[in-house]
Amino acid sequence: MLEHSELLLSHLQEKTYRYVKDICAYVKGKFCVDHTVSGMTKWLQANGFRYKKPQGVPAKFDAAKQKEFIEFYEELKRDCGEREAIYFVDSVHPEHQTRLSYGWIFKGVRKMIGMTGKQYRMNVISGICLTNHRIVYEQSAKVNEDSIQSFLYRLRKKHPGDYKIHVIWDNAGYHRSKRV
Repeated sequence: MLEHSELLLSHLQEKTYRYVKDICAYVKGKFCVDHTVSGMTKWLQANGFRYKKPQGVPAKFDAAKQKEFIEFYEELKRDCGEREAIYFVDSVHPEHQTRLSYGWIFKGVRKMIGMTGKQYRMNVISGICLTNHRIVYEQSAKVNEDSIQSFLYRLRKKHPGDYKIHVIWDNAGYHRSKRV
């Protein structure tokens, strides 16, 4: 039985199950041993497992590219002139709307929750300079080449003079367009 526990611990560190009943089914199929849901729950808790939401990471995360970017950024900071600014820029699209979620409700009862009739969405393009914590932002009806260009003009106005402004942003199509 100890050998089964060690194999199960190893398996559960690789695969995440949503339901204890599925772990019970795995154990039955793999080791031909029956467990109740409550018994397996106690075993999981005794072995350090908790029912919780996993932590999300970007699906396309690449440690080598992250390391390469950090090296690039550190070099850029070293080589920047005194008046050159480095901005991290992105767009956000917050919405105001009601989102229903789960709760404990009596079986057979349909509980009604009032909801907003409309979705309100904003589009904000903003950048932050980590050297002096200066923030530049612009709200627009839509994020596209025109609004990105408008934001970049605003950014330049905040830094008049004949020196570079470095902008670091993601790979969105409107950031890579020829016009921008």
